[in-house]
Amino acid sequence: MTSHCKIYKAPSNYSVKQHAIGYKMIIDSANQDLVHHLLIYECDPTAQFDDNNLPDDLCNEIYLQTAPCAYNGAIIWDVGGNDIVAFPEEAGYPIGGDFLIKYYMVQIHYNNPNQLSNRTDSSGIRFYIGKELRQHDLGYLTLGTTSTPHALAIPPKMERFIIDSYCPATATMGDELTTRCIYNTINKNTITLGGERAEDEMCRHVMKYYPRMNNMYDCLMMNSPQIWNSMMNTSSSSFNDSKLMEWLLNLTWTSEQAVQWQEFYNIASRVLLYGASSNLQFKFMSGLPKYQDLKPVACTKDQTINQTTSSQTATMNESISYTSRIRQNIMIILI
Repeated sequence: MTSHCKIYKAPSNYSVKQHAIGYKMIIDSANQDLVHHLLIYECDPTAQFDDNNLPDDLCNEIYLQTAPCAYNGAIIWDVGGNDIVAFPEEAGYPIGGDFLIKYYMVQIHYNNPNQLSNRTDSSGIRFYIGKELRQHDLGYLTLGTTSTPHALAIPPKMERFIIDSYCPATATMGDELTTRCIYNTINKNTITLGGERAEDEMCRHVMKYYPRMNNMYDCLMMNSPQIWNSMMNTSSSSFNDSKLMEWLLNLTWTSEQAVQWQEFYNIASRVLLYGASSNLQFKFMSGLPKYQDLKPVACTKDQTINQTTSSQTATMNESISYTSRIRQNIMIILI
C-alpha cells in the first residue's frame, strides 16, 4: 500500500465563512484499480506552512511536516462508497472566513500489488458551495477502534468475530455511542491485525453530525497495555509494541483458542482516546458497558438519492476541487 499526502490551503477568496452543501469524489477513471481509499484531514488551527511550498509527497517522506494534519479526520471514501453526498438542509460544512481551519490534507492510499509503473493519478474531491449559510456548522466524528494491533487482532477460521467499541457521554457531552465490527476470517490461516495496509483491517465508523464541536474528531478504543501484558505473561510495567506484534504473529490457533479469544475481547479492559490532536484525552475503562442488541434491519437501496442530488445540484453556485497527482492544484470552478 502506497500513501500520498498533500497539504492544501483553504481558499482565500472567501472573506466570510461559507457552507459547502455537498461534495463529489472524483476518482480518476484510469486508476480505479489502484485507488483504495481517500481521506480528508483538517489541519490543527495552529498549523503553519510555507504557502509557496506546501508539503506534497509520499506520506512517510513528509510525516514530520504533516504531523499537525494527521489526526483530525473528516471525509473518507473507499471502494464502494458514495461518489456524491448532499448534506442535510439545515447544516453545511464550513469553509473560509473566520472558520478556524486554514489548511487541509488530502491523503490517498493506493494498492498496486502488480507493481504497475508510469501511472499518474488525478483523483480528489470537489466541494459544492451554497449561496447562503445554513443554520448549523457540520462536523465529522470517527468512532470505533484505532487501526493498530493493540485494538485489532482477529483470529483465523472464524465465521463471526465481533469487536465492540463505546464512546461515553463524558467524551461527547451528552450522547453515548456504541459501534460493532463483525469479521469473517473463515478462509484465512493466519491472524489479521489492525493497520492501513491492504492486508490489514480497520474498525472505524465516520459520521456526520451537527451542530459541530470544534475540539471533537475521534472517539476510539484499543485494548489496554495492562491486558496485553497479562495475556503475554509479562510483568513489566512498560509496554513494548514490537514484542506484542511478535507475540501475536507467532500464536498458533485451534477452534477452541479462537473461541477463547472472542471471550477475551468481550471482557478486556480498554483505553479510550477522544478529542482533537491538540487536546487528545485518554481514559482507562475496565470493560465495556452491557447493553442489549437491537434487532438487525435489512439494508435497502435508497431510491431517492439521485433525485435528492439532482435538486441540490440545481442550487449550487460554485465548487472547490482538491485533486491528487504528482503535482496538484486547487481549482475553483464556477457552474
